[in-house]
Amino acid sequence: MLQFFDMNEAAFAYHRHCLRTSEEINTTFLKTLEFVADELFAQAKKDDPGISPEYIKTKLLERRYNLQYRLDHENMKEGCHTPATDMAKAHYEEFSRYNKKEIRNFIDKHTGG
Repeated sequence: MLQFFDMNEAAFAYHRHCLRTSEEINTTFLKTLEFVADELFAQAKKDDPGISPEYIKTKLLERRYNLQYRLDHENMKEGCHTPATDMAKAHYEEFSRYNKKEIRNFIDKHTGG
């Protein structure tokens, strides 16, 4: 699930840096972004029930912030035509097409869930 969280963050950064400023983010993508974060939160609670929910939320927000900070710098330095940006674009386009059931099936297929 962490892999999908990280890829969603890369796709979010791709949208922010590489698409026209007038192009709104795809609402379906935002729903999948939220879904993956919620699933990662639930997985963390299941894996270690003793950890407080606040701690998990804080760690997820820290990860998101750190990823976005790194991706912002990479996109400003390297531009929008790198292999990493191409992967983020493909992920953004793919995850912009899925509803919750489809994203759940996709994630299960790729994680053995």
